[in-house]
Amino acid sequence: MRYRSKRYRSKPGSRAGFTLLELLLVLAMAGMIMWAGALSFARLGEKTAFKSALRAVHGGLRQARVLALSERRPVGFKAEGDSFHLTLNGEPHGRKYAMPKKTAVKAEEEIIFYPKGHSSGGTVLVISPEGKKYSIEVDGVTGFAKLKED
Repeated sequence: MRYRSKRYRSKPGSRAGFTLLELLLVLAMAGMIMWAGALSFARLGEKTAFKSALRAVHGGLRQARVLALSERRPVGFKAEGDSFHLTLNGEPHGRKYAMPKKTAVKAEEEIIFYPKGHSSGGTVLVISPEGKKYSIEVDGVTGFAKLKED
């Protein structure tokens, strides 16, 4: 006697397949999953833009110090709320760096970097769209910038 595997067969008179309600439920669940993925992807983009802006501010401070050393003239770093720029002899130098939406950069006063490597010192505050604050402290003696999370 041969053994035959039994295949799924519907009973005579019954209908095989999915109902319209089942299909709609599956489509609704797939839509919710895609919506949640799109939201998390958008948040990831905002976080990446903020981190990039934070690095740009830190890099701008380093650039100001290096420019002061190479040009042998004082170079300033000026933050203006939604942007920052460098100054050379009191005049804007290079391009103005714009911050992403809802991100702010603040400094009490312009930070000056001198030709011998030291600076006027100070703190630059960068505020994320969520309100999280990061401070970049510039040492007056060495002119180096150090990032701190508040």
